[in-house]
Formats: sequence, structure tokens, C-alpha cells
Amino acid sequence: MNTQTTSTLLNYNIGYYSNLKYKMPIKYINIYSWIELSKTDKYKNIITRAREHKRAGEEDAYTALKQTLPCTMYTCHTGMSKSEKDIESLLPFLVIDVDHLKEEEIDTVKHKLYSLPYVFLVSKSVSGLGVWALAYIAYPEKAKATYKSLIVDMQKIGIEIDKQCNNINRLRFLSYDEDLLVKPSDANIEPYAKYLEETKKLT
Repeated sequence: MNTQTTSTLLNYNIGYYSNLKYKMPIKYINIYSWIELSKTDKYKNIITRAREHKRAGEEDAYTALKQTLPCTMYTCHTGMSKSEKDIESLLPFLVIDVDHLKEEEIDTVKHKLYSLPYVFLVSKSVSGLGVWALAYIAYPEKAKATYKSLIVDMQKIGIEIDKQCNNINRLRFLSYDEDLLVKPSDANIEPYAKYLEETKKLT
């Protein structure tokens, strides 16, 4: 993969599911349109209510609301199901997911991720107590090995990322962030090209 501008990366199409009940994407939309969808009053209101339940420790109510949100896979396009066996094509992205943060830590983590040359978008999670970022990667076919390398590199800058996010078909729910960080449209984003094989040898 070559260096790409933010604008080019935001124009990649992703499969859009209206919620977890749907097996097939309703349609494909680009990442930019997905971001715009999160800003609509309908979804901002759902996410705000979900965050209120999360802060109150009402996990069942939080989960119930979260599962009504649209969801997508930033990493691949699938066929007849959301299963890994039905993946039809891979996208050059990985999601960096940082959970269980204190509110005062959110901004620091967001800006640490934003400063990385291969990250072009950083947002709060649905809960409001986590952060996720989109990383542009050089070898989508080595996504799991790439994620292992990312875990190591994140630890070097004091960030612990969710190790479960190495599954290629992981769903990401629509999330709103009033302070969403997106690099300028003409910024050059370098692909993350490292990966760790099973031998643990860095390539």
C-alpha cells in the first residue's frame, strides 16, 4: 500500500447494517458518509441516552440501546453473513480500540493516537469511556499479525489496546463524538507496515 490522503481513505466504502438483527448490509456507504450519519439528531440522542445508562452503571439498558445502533466492519466486506468465512474482500484498515478510560484520560489518549502517521480518524466510543481510531495498514491480508505489532507499539507510548480487536470481522457500532479528530483532507497518511508472525519475530 502506498501513502494515501485522508480524503482518499474516507472515500472507501464500508458495509452498513441498520442494527445487529440484519445479516446483510443494507447498502455500502463511504466512511465520510458514515461519520455524517453519526451527527444526525436521531443517533446523537440514542448515543447520549446510552452514555447516561453507562455512567449510571445500568449495563443492561446501555447494551439494549447500543444494539439498536447501525454497525459496520471497517476491515472487510462480507457476503451472506457477518462471519469470517463469508469475507469477500479486505479493506486496508484496522480499528485501534482503547477501553475503560476515565473521562479525564479521553482527550490525552485521543491526541496520542491522532499524532500517529498511520491514524487518520479518532473518536470516542459509544460508551463515552473509550476511544477508537482507524489505522491505515499496508498488508490487509496480514491483519492479525499487524494487530499484534500494533499492540507492542501502543504499549511503547503507554496505551493498552483491546486484544480482542484482532478478529477481522469485528463489528463497530456507530458512535458520535462532538470533538471527532480527523486529519486534513490533503494530509498524507502512511500505511502501518509492521507485523508480528507466530514466531514473534518483528518483520
